Amino acid sequence: MLEAAQALLQLGPQAFLLKDGTQHWFAHPYIESKNLHGTGCTLSAAITAFLSWNINLLDVMQLAIEFIEQAIINTQDLSIGAGHGSIGHFNLAAFDYYRRLL
Repeated sequence: MLEAAQALLQLGPQAFLLKDGTQHWFAHPYIESKNLHGTGCTLSAAITAFLSWNINLLDVMQLAIEFIEQAIINTQDLSIGAGHGSIGHFNLAAFDYYRRLL
């Protein structure tokens, strides 16, 4: 996986997210929930949004992960639909909290 990461860097990006093989480890607890649909897409969107705040990349990643954790917690006890439900995308209280950290 390290070789793949080095090859990606040769293509020119300054940073990228690679699961299970990063130089910076972002640990987080597993949150039991059947409503996990959309975690990857929402993480990507959160990273993009936090990057617009012009803060350092490691802080961006930590904030995005915390945002996803809160989005999962917001819906973990809900029954949404017949199958796997979506995480709580409308996590505006957490978003306002993170904005105040700046």
